[in-house]
Amino acid sequence: MGHPRNEAVTAFKAGELNQWKVNTGYHDRSLSETAMYRYKTLTSGTLSLRCYNAQVDETYANVKANNKVIRLGMPKETVVFIFPTRMEMIKLLVDLINNAVVVLYKYLVQRCLSIISVSIALHCLL
Repeated sequence: MGHPRNEAVTAFKAGELNQWKVNTGYHDRSLSETAMYRYKTLTSGTLSLRCYNAQVDETYANVKANNKVIRLGMPKETVVFIFPTRMEMIKLLVDLINNAVVVLYKYLVQRCLSIISVSIALHCLL
């Protein structure tokens, strides 16, 4: 039909711009242009090596460095507290009380054994 700009204008006038964008892959091209713009602004924008294979390697190295910098800037996963339901809260309290009873029981048993051993030792001495 002609120049892509003329096709876009014709589609715009006909009210078919969205369909034209789908048919021509306009958004894909826009995404790739945006990616190249970001790459060039983060790096020097030019390749310093002359050999094509070396330029490819230089580009891969720059992309890898950019990805690492982007990864360092990403937030780490955080755990969000979710309030327990009433039944979960009751279960947590029952578990807490049971654990407290077990700890108290162990303390009392240890304390009583030490009192019994002291009293036995005193009894033997007398």
